[in-house]
Amino acid sequence: MFRNNQPSTLWRLFSKYKIQALVLFVVFLYLTSFLSYTSTEGNNNNNNNKKTPVVDNKTNNNKNNNNNVINKVTKVPVDYRNEHVDGQAVNIEETRGSEEGTGKQQEPPRKHGVRDEADPNHQKDHHTGSEINIPINDGSSFDTMTANGGNMGGMEQENNVKLPHDVTIVILGYTLHKDGMPSRILKERVELAVETYSRLKENDNLNPIIVLSGKSKPNDFDETEAEYKTEADAMRDIITTTYDIDERDIYMDLRATNTAENANNTLTMMLAKNIVRCIIITSDFHLLRSQYTFQTVFPAQIDLEFYGAETSEKMRKTMGTSERALFESSQKDLMNMGIIETDVVGYHPFRNVPRWRMIEREIELDARMKRDIGKHPLCVDYGSNQGYFSTSLAQKLPHSRIMSLEGEKTQEYKSAATIHQETLDELNIKNDFICNTTVRPFMFMELVSQNHVYEYQLCLSIFHWFGMKNREEFDKVLFDFLLNSKTSFLELPESMVYVGPHGHGQHEWQRVNRWYEGRSEEVILEDIRTKYNLNMSWKVLGAIRHDNGTIRKMIRVDVNPKQDTRDPLPFEDLKSIYQCYVNPKK
Repeated sequence: MFRNNQPSTLWRLFSKYKIQALVLFVVFLYLTSFLSYTSTEGNNNNNNNKKTPVVDNKTNNNKNNNNNVINKVTKVPVDYRNEHVDGQAVNIEETRGSEEGTGKQQEPPRKHGVRDEADPNHQKDHHTGSEINIPINDGSSFDTMTANGGNMGGMEQENNVKLPHDVTIVILGYTLHKDGMPSRILKERVELAVETYSRLKENDNLNPIIVLSGKSKPNDFDETEAEYKTEADAMRDIITTTYDIDERDIYMDLRATNTAENANNTLTMMLAKNIVRCIIITSDFHLLRSQYTFQTVFPAQIDLEFYGAETSEKMRKTMGTSERALFESSQKDLMNMGIIETDVVGYHPFRNVPRWRMIEREIELDARMKRDIGKHPLCVDYGSNQGYFSTSLAQKLPHSRIMSLEGEKTQEYKSAATIHQETLDELNIKNDFICNTTVRPFMFMELVSQNHVYEYQLCLSIFHWFGMKNREEFDKVLFDFLLNSKTSFLELPESMVYVGPHGHGQHEWQRVNRWYEGRSEEVILEDIRTKYNLNMSWKVLGAIRHDNGTIRKMIRVDVNPKQDTRDPLPFEDLKSIYQCYVNPKK
């Protein structure tokens, strides 16, 4: 048998077209690899799409803010209205980290701040509390207020997770030099702010955001080749070139042209980001005016702290004169923004809203610190200003009992009690009792002799009506007054030398000179504490410009005897001591 050795037809075809077959095989391998690569990339992209995208602040954030700002709400601490029931202090749920929740003292950097004499560092950490919702007060967007670095904090960038901000540090601007360079004062404010920022992050495990504010006035540098066009730009450059600060922690407010606008813009940003603590950085000479403005703009449920960078004695004296004049300008700024108005109940209405806001914020602070005020706390308002303060206090503490002393001292206030009663009827307030009388120093002494105590007492700009003749008598009356309450809110005449013929329009100005003898309000309180060995502390909450142009400080004073045996007297006993509805003794 013979085998057929002729090649097959398939082999002959392959031999003839082997080059073409090889090319097709290579193309097949290439296509297979390409399809496999594409499939893998698709899966990776799907996984990556699950990450939080990086947001362009100038587009996406502005769009979101425009849509959400009006309906956005923020959680802030409650007041006593929902806290004290049947004499028991409700356990307030804390909203912050463990450091703050303990009320632990924080040691601030070099500064002049809100003074609390019980604390050697003059600053307490009071930033815990329950939460309520308050709506944003306006629907403005952040079109010209931008956070650097593309994000406003809280955004996840690749593997670098940025936690939400929980405290705001505001650096108030200061005029640039003519060439656009920052002044020494501005640099010192930035330095203090950075120290505060570092302390909050490292010691308190917080995540602060720094607000840089300061837009130069129109045409300031339009025709010059200035180094910086705005104060905010100058501060940002100092921070980013000198310090290791995450740019996502910097927020530029390029709209504010004054402190009032800065406060309002900062508040809007904080509400949008659910931040309820704000630290204001300025210079020591500007503390009182910045307190006045921020205290007025910010709702009482938001914590405020004020730090002042130290300046020289010469600078403080020089700037003190201009600051006095600028108080009137700040008042006008607040009026133009509609924050303070003339239709407020009470005389001197421009001063009433800022004063009450300072007092209300302290009551909120006490609530967050779980102060036990009892079932029906007793309070008093000396010279109740047509009921503005006592009715506000009665609504703030609805379980309290308020004794309101309306002194018909001058013809200007002759209808005070009538207006007060009309307000009570209109608001259906039942816990505010009006006592028509003239307050005399012997009343304070009688309350001390009977071991009486109020929870809160208000004495705003009437202490100079009490008729003390000299320094010793003044100190004794003030001591008796302070011992009458656990907490007092007090306004005294400005510490200055009053000269004739009218003594700057200050009532009893010659006696005031004898009372003070060159002492400041803080020195007077220190003298009383030392002389009477009284366990007391105080802090300045801010200041108000009086109609005569003087600046009066609002001071909180707390008296806590080591063995406190004081108790509130019955209402009828108080009415007898105050001689309500009768002609008081001289």
